[in-house]
Amino acid sequence: MKILLNDSGDNTLGSTRVHHSFLAKYLEKVGCTVHLNDWENYGKYDICIFGKSTPYEQLVNAKRTAPNLLVGNTNPSSGTKEKIKKVKFSDFSIAGSLEERDANLNLSQNIFLFPVYLNRLILMVWFQSLHISDISSGLQDTIYFF
Repeated sequence: MKILLNDSGDNTLGSTRVHHSFLAKYLEKVGCTVHLNDWENYGKYDICIFGKSTPYEQLVNAKRTAPNLLVGNTNPSSGTKEKIKKVKFSDFSIAGSLEERDANLNLSQNIFLFPVYLNRLILMVWFQSLHISDISSGLQDTIYFF
């Protein structure tokens, strides 16, 4: 399967990096052929996943150029008119959290999760910021298990 990830956003931002660079690495690990930022050749791909910074018109242009292309959208949050149009137009969306997915299920049932926190190290750093010593012992045991 050939997948294109197009995003004009700032890759130093976590929400761009996770759904562009990290998603590309994950898809390659599971056997997909992944290309980044090919804005001219939609017909060469089976799926194109657009980043949150991509204008709605670009999604429409991709589908018009390659009618069989499955068009995806990332970070469907914020509720702006632009984001709502993108979620409704896309064949699917990718959310970074359950809350983001659930907030958009009224617009589309095709919302998948690709979590922002992908590995245990990041999860542990996040828990460390919560002062593990202040957490109940049962939860501490679970956290330390990881």
